[in-house]
Amino acid sequence: MRAKWPCLLLGMCTAACAPKTGAVHGASSDHCAVRSSAAAPGTPPPDAEVPASQLIVEARAKKSALSREIGKRVPQTLASVRQQPQGAVGNVSYVVTRGPIGVSLKGADFVATVPVGAEVEICKPLGPVCIRYGACSPRLSAQARVPLLLGDDYSLKRARVAIALTRSCVIAGFDAGPEIRKNAGRQIGGIERQINSAVPPFRPFISGAWQLLHVPISLSRNSCLKIEPRSLKQSPPKDTNDVISMRLGAELRASLEEPCAESKAAKPAPALPPRQIDPSLPAESELRVPLRLGWADVSAALSRSSAGGSGPSWVLRIRASGQLQGQAPRVRLDVTADGVICGEVSFLAQPYFDAERGRIRLRKIEPLAAMPGAGALAEHIEAHAEVPVAVDIDGAARGLKSAVEAAVADVPKDVRVDLDIEPAQIDRVVAESRGIFSVLLVRGVARVVLD
Repeated sequence: MRAKWPCLLLGMCTAACAPKTGAVHGASSDHCAVRSSAAAPGTPPPDAEVPASQLIVEARAKKSALSREIGKRVPQTLASVRQQPQGAVGNVSYVVTRGPIGVSLKGADFVATVPVGAEVEICKPLGPVCIRYGACSPRLSAQARVPLLLGDDYSLKRARVAIALTRSCVIAGFDAGPEIRKNAGRQIGGIERQINSAVPPFRPFISGAWQLLHVPISLSRNSCLKIEPRSLKQSPPKDTNDVISMRLGAELRASLEEPCAESKAAKPAPALPPRQIDPSLPAESELRVPLRLGWADVSAALSRSSAGGSGPSWVLRIRASGQLQGQAPRVRLDVTADGVICGEVSFLAQPYFDAERGRIRLRKIEPLAAMPGAGALAEHIEAHAEVPVAVDIDGAARGLKSAVEAAVADVPKDVRVDLDIEPAQIDRVVAESRGIFSVLLVRGVARVVLD
């Protein structure tokens, strides 16, 4: 009997040490109870359309500020004459002064109206003295018009100034109005030149901004924002709550360069495109940067984040691709599984951006063929699968800020530039034939203000 103990102990050890089916991940005897293979290929989705971006700068000026600035250039006294001989009527003296300058918008023209008053005296020379025998106060109105719509050459037309006599002056049969109007008109010619010299030369400003927008903007050591302006637009001016405003905008395409292209000698930008008038030009700039991640990289990221599992089946690896579900583009997942389900299981999923995690994730995961245990596998993938966004999201906001600052770099010193840039966000995530396509969106408002 004692001789049998070694054999019995050896038999127990052999049985304990032998490999058991389903020992991995706690599987049981139902390991590979369901054997599956990938579903038949579906229709791949089309490539997503690259969205347009727009850069808008609004110019705003309070009427009171415009009146103040014009007043700096228009003298209070427009004309002054003392004892000018007028033949038999005697000598005429007068002083022509202006009143407060009013500004308004008429159609697309900026209009500055200047009330003009004169104090006229007539005297009769008598030896060394001139005896005053008459006086009157004629009134005139000067009006300057500046078209605010840019011409085809991106310049503003010259101001036009006109003066009208609204109340004449007649003393003892002598009408002093025409003479006063003529002398005031000479001074108005000087005013016209002063106003025209104050109108900024828009073409050099726009041409310089157009050139700068073609220069890539560095976002990080290895990535650059490339901007390709396509068109330039202007909105008609408008008058709202005593503020005159108009907008200038560029429609463009933005893209991400990784790595940045080697810097070479700056090439001249394409010629300025024809100017377009767009009454619906919005106030907000929108920078939309397309991001593409190929299916090989998506598959690797999903496999790393989803490997394993605590349910009856677990993920070994995932091969991702694009497939249409009806007309909706979806991410197709061919999951290599082990456990109760063995082989490949095919799912369709909707991609989205999880702002809290800063990752692209999957939801509404549905198997292409019903099978036991597929739901638990889908729940595991939905909870763990994620794809990092390979771009500095906050860097895009800095890119828009840089683009706007380049566009308004040469504004006058007494003009304020207001920039309000919102945090960047991933606006759209969609499957396409080449991979996952997403759009990095940055919104902001840029204003050039005179107040």
